[in-house]
Amino acid sequence: MDEYIRLTEEEPRYQGGFIWDFIDQSFYLANEKGERYLAYGGDFGDRPNDGTFCGNGLLYADRKVTPKMQEVKFQYQSVKLLPEETKVIVKNENLFISLKNYVLKVVVATKDGVCAENTYELHTAPQEEEAIDISSLSKGLKIAGEFTVTASLLTKEDTAWAKAGYELAFGQYAGKKEAPEEVIREAEDFELVDGLMNIGVRAGNIKMLFAKEGGGLTSYQVEEKEFIVSVPRPNFWRAPTDNDKGSGMPLRCGCWKTASMYAKAMPAELKETKDGAEISYVYRLFDVAENIPGNECRVTYGIRKDGALTIHMEYEADEKIKTHEMPEFGMLLRIPEQYDKVTYYGYGPEENYWDRRQGSRLGKFHFSVKENLSEYLAPQESGGRSGVREAVIEDENGYGLRISAEEMDLSALPYTPHELENARHLYELPDSEYTILRPSLHQMGVGGDDSWLSKPHPQYRMEQPGKYEFTFTLKGGKKLETDK
Repeated sequence: MDEYIRLTEEEPRYQGGFIWDFIDQSFYLANEKGERYLAYGGDFGDRPNDGTFCGNGLLYADRKVTPKMQEVKFQYQSVKLLPEETKVIVKNENLFISLKNYVLKVVVATKDGVCAENTYELHTAPQEEEAIDISSLSKGLKIAGEFTVTASLLTKEDTAWAKAGYELAFGQYAGKKEAPEEVIREAEDFELVDGLMNIGVRAGNIKMLFAKEGGGLTSYQVEEKEFIVSVPRPNFWRAPTDNDKGSGMPLRCGCWKTASMYAKAMPAELKETKDGAEISYVYRLFDVAENIPGNECRVTYGIRKDGALTIHMEYEADEKIKTHEMPEFGMLLRIPEQYDKVTYYGYGPEENYWDRRQGSRLGKFHFSVKENLSEYLAPQESGGRSGVREAVIEDENGYGLRISAEEMDLSALPYTPHELENARHLYELPDSEYTILRPSLHQMGVGGDDSWLSKPHPQYRMEQPGKYEFTFTLKGGKKLETDK
């Protein structure tokens, strides 16, 4: 959508990029169990039909706001806020309205919280801009690492359409200050055992077990609490969105679903290092012809002596194998369902994707895994977050896992992509006993130029052949948010 908006700014005569539906066109039916659900084409015995084609609104049919509204609101802003470290440029693109009835709120924050904030009066005339000096706001602050300056345009008083303090527009600047290097506290009793069938590791109160023939990590325990339900696996697939189906992605990229479900792991390779150990597995993804080597993905578990577990994925397509774009490049972890509270530092607060995140902002946000699935008419990929630096997934007592990376996409849902794909309605999804985590380098964009032909734009696709690498770190324990 940002590209359509850019065209309106470059060419005064341009019109386009219109959104077809404000509200999903659907209404309630009841299934054989008496459960109400929002129906779409085919649920009425209608043959033929257009399925969910009219379920593309900014509001669901029950008038709840969809996560798509976050992006639309940002793109439609008639006031542009461009913050920097010492000033905020305010561009009033309204034709007739000055900004005297609004205030500018500026917040300086890090992943640990708000450092400073202040409000400023505005007098920007229509079609004019002004620079607001905010240098005094951050003066004297001791900031280490990444920080943000977020500027918000707020209503001064109650109006017929919003209460005082409603955010009409926002802009954000992200910067970095020099941060001290991480101090790794080694466990005093690090132990590595190379057994006949398994490789065992103990670092303080953390225990890990790797199957030599089983494809990876089979157990990760902290204080006797088990966090791994099944072996983490490389994942290259997402549940197709409505746009994916329209563009033919499931047929075009179906080999990656097969690779996600049926990749074969070769025996483990163990190497001791000064920091701990490395255990590697090569996954055969698929073969395409006799005497041509199949694509392979290498997954390396790096075990530090403080108990942190770094997982590194590496994939390079064989030049002889011509495959289509990859929907996702990451890992899928299945952990017990009680770990269902997520706190993360990344883009939010609503779901956002590679090509749909300009309306998101960098910050610390929270959500419940069980409530994270967006209520689109047909279950599909949803609830993802991009630009995530760190996430803690914990239970009600504060035990959990921390996943960290330089930057990643992250999904935390009660369902695998395959379970989502197999259901036509939300009520058809199975009762889940797991939290499904999918940290990834990227997930392909969700598209949106149209819903019947267009792929995501090239810059938001992982084309083949290509080389991809992704690294993230796991650390288990209690109260991980404060365990720095």
